[in-house]
Amino acid sequence: MRILFSAVPAPGHLLPLLPLADAAAEAGHEVAFLTAADMAGYLEGRTLLPAGPGVDELLIEVERRTSGGDARHPGAAAVENFAGARIDLGYPEALDRAHGFAPNLLVCEEFDFVGPLVAAALELPWAAHAIAAPVPGELSAALQARARAQHTTRDLRPRHRVALVDPLPDVLRSPTDPPLPDDRLPMRPAVHTGGAVADLPSGPLVLVSAGTSVRDPDLLTGLAGSVADAGFEVVVTIEPGTLPRHPRVREIGFVPLAGLLPRVEAVVGTGGMGTVQATLSAGLPMVLQPVLADQPWNAQRVTAAGLGLAIDDPAEAGPAVRTVLAEPRYRTAAQAGAAATRSMPAPEVVLDDLLLRAGLSARS
Repeated sequence: MRILFSAVPAPGHLLPLLPLADAAAEAGHEVAFLTAADMAGYLEGRTLLPAGPGVDELLIEVERRTSGGDARHPGAAAVENFAGARIDLGYPEALDRAHGFAPNLLVCEEFDFVGPLVAAALELPWAAHAIAAPVPGELSAALQARARAQHTTRDLRPRHRVALVDPLPDVLRSPTDPPLPDDRLPMRPAVHTGGAVADLPSGPLVLVSAGTSVRDPDLLTGLAGSVADAGFEVVVTIEPGTLPRHPRVREIGFVPLAGLLPRVEAVVGTGGMGTVQATLSAGLPMVLQPVLADQPWNAQRVTAAGLGLAIDDPAEAGPAVRTVLAEPRYRTAAQAGAAATRSMPAPEVVLDDLLLRAGLSARS
């Protein structure tokens, strides 16, 4: 059986698909990824069907179409990015690539609106894969409306998804979230494991990371410096030589969190859902300074659950780390969240349920 995974060309959109895709490959299915060519490095040898522009080209096109709009923040420019420009520039090539691969099933991350169009054109079953917490209703409605218009323009009838694969732990849900859909398949989130972990300093460490979407060395300099000046040894996921030298700060590049988190006491970040889920899975408290996209909403969820603190200024990072490590309630909440996360169904279990819902055999 052939399963095609489709994603927006950004690591935070692509990497959450890997656990389910790897489970499919281990079960003997043929797996490929449909996204821009510049995502090849993050796939680490997995099969890529390159299609459509990369994120930098998309941001430029969206800025042009919206007279200066920034697609990195929620609003009209984000809608244009996900359900407008990316479809217009990438759908024809994506359809051609998918037709050649001849998948039996498409799995589309939730902000990928190219995949459902491909599914409609090829009359294939498709499933959505959540990568974030639910977005506000107004934004969700605008995205769906634009996606429906894209189907209409191409004389395609939207196909109903067969399931929503959802790795969001219950502890990160909000009372204001919409009701859970009937087709939801909860799945245990997995921490990225690729690559090698650099040698780390001895003793208790604090990780400072802006994830894969925030490119702001000045912000990382401020966060890392504040934490180091508070007396902690700090490791930062940024290329060595980027930040000013500090005796208690070490730059270690992009490394797999699975090998890094067991060595640290707390995480300071910007609130990307991938890093938040990884930190929660490790049972660690966190300090977040959100910057863009869904990060402010994620920080609200973290603080509401008692998993950490949100800050507005990098200088607050050091004192905030002291607080989350000194007050046991933060680690207690994080460890309880980690235990609940471990109880969620594993990707291989979810894969069998997904294939059943798609009317496909679990055998390759």
